[in-house]
Amino acid sequence: MQKISSLIQQGESQTVEFKSSFQKELIESVVAFANSKGGKIFVGIKDDGKVVGVDIKSETLKDWINQIKNNTQSQLSWDSYPANDIDMNNLDNKKIEKLFQRVEAKGRFKLGGTTEDKLQKLNLAKEAIVSNAAKLLFGKELTTYTIHIGRFKTPSMIIDDKVIKTTLFEAVEESMKFIISHLKVAFEFTGEISRTEIFEYPIKAIRELLLNAIVHRDYTSPVDIQIKIFDNSITIFNPGKLYGGLTIEELHTDEYQSRARNKLIVETFYLTGDIEKYGSGYIRVREEIKEYPTMLFEYRESGDGYFAKLSYTEQKTTQKTTQKTTREQVLE
Repeated sequence: MQKISSLIQQGESQTVEFKSSFQKELIESVVAFANSKGGKIFVGIKDDGKVVGVDIKSETLKDWINQIKNNTQSQLSWDSYPANDIDMNNLDNKKIEKLFQRVEAKGRFKLGGTTEDKLQKLNLAKEAIVSNAAKLLFGKELTTYTIHIGRFKTPSMIIDDKVIKTTLFEAVEESMKFIISHLKVAFEFTGEISRTEIFEYPIKAIRELLLNAIVHRDYTSPVDIQIKIFDNSITIFNPGKLYGGLTIEELHTDEYQSRARNKLIVETFYLTGDIEKYGSGYIRVREEIKEYPTMLFEYRESGDGYFAKLSYTEQKTTQKTTQKTTREQVLE
């Protein structure tokens, strides 16, 4: 009892929430905690910590458990739940239409009907109810989720940096532009009229790792995605460890099974062709870096998040086939 009182006195946090009564917001919090690192929810307490109590009858707890089960048994992820602070008026119609065009062009899913019909088919919104995924994909207001990218000369010397706060597809493109602007490029002349540009990293591999960070991050965490570009390495950190029992050891093989923390976001990026749902991201990264002679691919869970790194000892300067000494390492 003393421990509970102490927690209440400390107030709400990333792992503690107060609810004055059992409502749908409580179920959303349960899902959010389940999709992240867990937490405690106290019912019968206001946001300010004042204890107001609840009427508990013999069937109350059983009824609560059944409500939670009935509302989560379809395995909805956090991004499927309503974004209670916005409605359809808060979504950018141009970004919505752009998504529809990309989905139609890719041809993986047939859309039709009104804007509302299409959003409902994609499970992003229904009538006036907007999902968390739709808010992240189309919200007019700047998102609270940030990508922080820096160009470093040393771990403590920052040459340039940028903070990106925007919707998800736009965040991918803005991040890639900044990263590419800071990459070294070798030029190879082979007797042809035009020269060949050889970036120090395969661009497709970097994009794959960036997409992985944005699509699979834990959006219940306030921590930024952090990208650091050094003279001969680039690192990407995102909040949220591997999800659904996936292990680092499994990622080291070509037979790992994909798990989605954010199912609607994954589905949307799949329908546009930006990603593949079936756990092939790291396979594509390995394929892209095969022709980079000294490239090292490292990855590990780090604290409450996930860390990936590409580095090399000698920059690639020719497209000619070289001895494949690309290495991959699971960090302890």
